[in-house]
Amino acid sequence: MPAWMMPFIKGLVFGTAVGVLNNYITVRAAYPKEELTSEKAKRRLGGAYIFRYIINFVALFLVYKNIPMLLGTALGLAVIKNIILISYILKRKG
Repeated sequence: MPAWMMPFIKGLVFGTAVGVLNNYITVRAAYPKEELTSEKAKRRLGGAYIFRYIINFVALFLVYKNIPMLLGTALGLAVIKNIILISYILKRKG
């Protein structure tokens, strides 16, 4: 196995975990348990997206010196979004 493979896999797992956390944060903000006013719901969702960008930045900053791990993390961050998008598209066609 090449030397870059283990850091890449670790980055992929790390990025996927951060992507799952990002999705969880968005779902919690988009579907609150209590009824919110329109303005409060917009602020809550906007705050969730800002928090997600901060989490993504921190995740990438933690691994920026290790290029294979950085690439794996970036791919892992995108994997969850793409899985959700593809499942949504398939669900709409079915």
